[in-house]
Amino acid sequence: MNGQMDNNYNWSNNHREGFLSSVQKMMSKLGDILQKTSTKPNNNSPIEMAIDPVELWSSTGGSTLNLDSPSSIWDGSDEDSPEVQQLSRLIESTLREAKDGTLSCGEVLLPAELTYRVARQAFLLAENEPCGLRGCVLLVNYHQDPSSPTSQPRRIGTVQYDPATVATFQLVLTLRKDLNTWTNLRHLLPFKACLRKLGKTGTIIVSPTYTLVKKKLYRSRQE
Repeated sequence: MNGQMDNNYNWSNNHREGFLSSVQKMMSKLGDILQKTSTKPNNNSPIEMAIDPVELWSSTGGSTLNLDSPSSIWDGSDEDSPEVQQLSRLIESTLREAKDGTLSCGEVLLPAELTYRVARQAFLLAENEPCGLRGCVLLVNYHQDPSSPTSQPRRIGTVQYDPATVATFQLVLTLRKDLNTWTNLRHLLPFKACLRKLGKTGTIIVSPTYTLVKKKLYRSRQE
């Protein structure tokens, strides 16, 4: 009788361990599959850019920018002009002010290269302007619920590259809340350490996809 009970107990333990192991393997595969799902960047479009969402949560390579940690800021490429670097810093500063002001949140997370990609696009869009990037005024919007047809972005800041220069063109940057399905499944992946920050209250997660629209503030003689 005791032998039969021991056998049943051992079988129950083995069955439970096997089941837990299978669940962990399944969740690990799910995490890998979801991380491979990404939006490829379109480097040819001056209007809309996308960064691989996997980079947003990579735990290595410094690919996540926390606005509370200036030491983690990505310094861009050596090929970037001083104008691009300066505009990127101004955008970061504006977002940092918005965190404590209009956004009123405890933490803002965004792809580390996001501000540099915006700055590079702005630099290209300023090439044919009479004052170049010095004539740029950048309006920064944030869309809390981009999936809702009735929701509208709200203004969270303004960047004027050179306050001493009259603005000749306007750029409207619209950032979006990250609504990727896999980030909403983070509670199913407790063994993924890189996802633990997502559960923090008061954290805004910025999507890697944004829009950048240009509007001239003057008319040339040809127009």
